[in-house]
Amino acid sequence: MLTAQYGMGGPDAHPPKSKNRDRGADCRRLAQRQNCWEDPGFCGFAQLSADSMKNPIQKELGGVLTFVGTLWGVYFADFLIPGQLTDWGLVPRTLWGLIGIPLAPFLHAGFGHLLGNTLPLIVLLMLMAGSRGRTWPTVAEIVIVGGGLLWLFGRSAAHVGASGLIYGLIAFLIVAGFREKRPIPMLVAILVGFLYGGTLISGVLPSIGSNVSWDGHLFGAIAGAIIAFWTNGVDAESVETPNQTALP
Repeated sequence: MLTAQYGMGGPDAHPPKSKNRDRGADCRRLAQRQNCWEDPGFCGFAQLSADSMKNPIQKELGGVLTFVGTLWGVYFADFLIPGQLTDWGLVPRTLWGLIGIPLAPFLHAGFGHLLGNTLPLIVLLMLMAGSRGRTWPTVAEIVIVGGGLLWLFGRSAAHVGASGLIYGLIAFLIVAGFREKRPIPMLVAILVGFLYGGTLISGVLPSIGSNVSWDGHLFGAIAGAIIAFWTNGVDAESVETPNQTALP
């Protein structure tokens, strides 16, 4: 919680009336710099919103790095463990393939496969952390819903990799941002569309004779869009709405 900057003075502090005038002047100056109305309440919101993405990102950075580091740890562990961990991938419409729904994002077919997924995962998870209030529940929902759809309707193959989650995050951030119509989620939606919009479109198209799990991409994106509609406005509220007691 942010701490109010006023009312903390010692014996040499100005009288309350003077402090209030100084506070109002500070708010008006900030409002003018932000090109907004000279309203103390709005001024306080503008001051808080400048940190509204930075603080959640700092808080979630360790979790994001741990998540991505786990993917790399599993990849290197595959060299030490007998057999192939990719055998635990998602195989549609098979009983043993059900275990692949939660496991598939952590399994990769090779170094290039994992490397190609690493940077988009970091970028999207950090944008998620900066604009949402429930990053990891949303990640889990995308994995389960997208994996479930792939298990029901996907091609008969062993599907592995975090790309389904990546496409789910892309779709989620775009759809949720425009549906909520809040400033920060909308800016994130525009940025994600600019960075990954082309990838989203091309990656879900059927690719005959390719080893790329285009259907995993497709169902991941569908899952992200479904969850964005399902949780519309709920997960952004704790990030977007400032604590009223912290306003000047």
